[in-house]
Amino acid sequence: MKYTRDYDVRDFGAVGDSITMNTSAIQKAIDQCSRTGGTVIIANGCYLTGTLFLRDNTHLKVEAGAVLKGSSCISDYSTDTFRHMYKDEESLNRCLLFASDAQNIEISGMGCIDGNGGLFPDTSDPQHNRPMTLRFLNCSHISFHSLTIKNTPSWAAVWLYCSDIIVDGVTVDSSVHGTSDCLDFDGCENVRVSNCSLKANDDCLCLQSSRADRPCRNVTVTNCSFTSNWDALRIGLLSRGNIDNVTVSNCVFHEIGHVGLLLELCEGGDMGNMVFTGLSMKNTRMPIFLVSYQQRACVDAPAEVEPMGRMRGFLFSSISCVFEKVPVKCSRFVEGVSEKNSLIFISGLPGHDIEDIRFQNIFLETNGGDTGTEAAGERVPEFDLEYLKGWWAGIYRFDEDRIVLPTHGVYARHVQGLKLSDMTIRTRHPDDRASVYVEDGKNVDCTGLDIVNDITGVD
Repeated sequence: MKYTRDYDVRDFGAVGDSITMNTSAIQKAIDQCSRTGGTVIIANGCYLTGTLFLRDNTHLKVEAGAVLKGSSCISDYSTDTFRHMYKDEESLNRCLLFASDAQNIEISGMGCIDGNGGLFPDTSDPQHNRPMTLRFLNCSHISFHSLTIKNTPSWAAVWLYCSDIIVDGVTVDSSVHGTSDCLDFDGCENVRVSNCSLKANDDCLCLQSSRADRPCRNVTVTNCSFTSNWDALRIGLLSRGNIDNVTVSNCVFHEIGHVGLLLELCEGGDMGNMVFTGLSMKNTRMPIFLVSYQQRACVDAPAEVEPMGRMRGFLFSSISCVFEKVPVKCSRFVEGVSEKNSLIFISGLPGHDIEDIRFQNIFLETNGGDTGTEAAGERVPEFDLEYLKGWWAGIYRFDEDRIVLPTHGVYARHVQGLKLSDMTIRTRHPDDRASVYVEDGKNVDCTGLDIVNDITGVD
């Protein structure tokens, strides 16, 4: 009979001096551990390594005070670690920790995984590669908890077509480079994310589906904190498969440069049955952004765009949003326009409504400040193929074209079954625009709205 045991990487020749390359030694410990089941221990030092391949029945424990650090040389990263699923981003294909077709993997330990991101791209690398930190492919029963990831060259952790995932008590800082996410789940089922602190230069947490036969579903996100120069929680973009049955609760969003909750369906799948409740957003430029459009986002997608999918069934409740100014690092925004476009935005396309959206018990406070002259008579472009020109939808599109939206509260077009109830809308400065603006809306109901324009002038 075999019993689980501990495998200290130092017993396999690893040296935690921040200089010695330990890839071979640590890999030997992982391989041996997988044969019996057990724990690979990283302790007392900083261990430099290239790509490591995680195996079945293995617990990788980076103990308190220990650091597992990625090599600064791109040649130390294997090319046999699958690939990044966004089009035109091949430089993100490599990774530090990789697992494929494995099960029962745990990563924990109160220590730190350092991606060494400040030294990427490697100056000797003509492809300008920036490896991800963790990538799981076709894996099940994965636990990732009580650990810190920092200095990521690109994305911190991505799960592709995996199931039964627990992420708890993790701190991730992916703010070193652009296009650097924290946690991404693509085509995954039965996912629980809780008690995490996430800071990103791009998206903090993503739910996506890059394969039509691998839906992303049965996901809970709770008790997390988000800070990002771009989006906090992004659902969709890669959306060839369905994305549904999602609950996000009791989370804090602060200093979000683009969108707090961004939901976008563009590659033919369906999206819906989602609940967002008990959220607090402070200085989140645009709290909620729901869009349905057509685009090719996945690296494996056919050249022709897919037919429109269906977005239906979204509940937003007990959410407080207070916005003051765009974070300093978000330089894409046009001065004087971006703050006036801080609002809740919902947009389908003609003939393809977003259906059954309910907002209840919402507090929304923005700067306002438009006298009506900028937004008056302004045509808001549709997010169609001609306007997007091969890229994604986003409020920054309107900023770059100096388009001021005709509302300071809620903008909705091509919607069916929109309900607003017990909603408070405030502006910090006078604003002559409508508080709620609906274009091509069917079965729209607004009850219990409390609106105050220019709270600075109210005693």
